[in-house]
Amino acid sequence: MVSFDNTPPPTKLLVKVGKETVTVELGPSWFIDELDIEENEEVKLVGEWITDNAIFVAYSLLQGEETITLRDEGGKPLLEWSFSR
Repeated sequence: MVSFDNTPPPTKLLVKVGKETVTVELGPSWFIDELDIEENEEVKLVGEWITDNAIFVAYSLLQGEETITLRDEGGKPLLEWSFSR
């Protein structure tokens, strides 16, 4: 039996935190395409570090006055975003 992983590749952001650049995984590219983040825009992220602090997986993103929930409490990407102000 052969199994295939049909999971689309994740969209990643490079975020400057002080003098460091951090890789942030947001979710599947088809899911994130609607997110409108400009270069050098300030955002706040809630999530967790994985793979020995090499990648930060974002659970939610605060952009301006809007919070966008990207994952459920278990870390699974949501099929629909949850917006709150």
